[in-house]
Amino acid sequence: MNAFQARRSLNRRLATRTVRSEGRSEMSTATTASATNAATEFLRVKDETYAYRRIGGGFRRPLLCLQHFTSTLDNWDPAVTDPLGDGREVILFDSAGIGRSTGTVPTTVVGKAAHALAFLDGCA
Repeated sequence: MNAFQARRSLNRRLATRTVRSEGRSEMSTATTASATNAATEFLRVKDETYAYRRIGGGFRRPLLCLQHFTSTLDNWDPAVTDPLGDGREVILFDSAGIGRSTGTVPTTVVGKAAHALAFLDGCA
């Protein structure tokens, strides 16, 4: 899978994460108001445990925030992430081997995308 295919697949997964309510399909919501007080959660997928936080809420498509190579979800500035959560769920994510997530750090963009996709599959 190349980087373009990985990004397109990620967009599809974010767009299709839904909850059923009164027979309608709606986007999920979160209730945490700020990145400063959101609890860190953990998701086990295959041999990896991913750390993440959910903030914001609403019915627009969720936004998965990925950090650069050595940054963690703690490096996100709430002045940036909190406004993004107006009307949508924002998920701050630590990839494999970074921060509180387990595993080996991916060495390529495709490897990082594969971990993001595995995380999203585990959320569904």
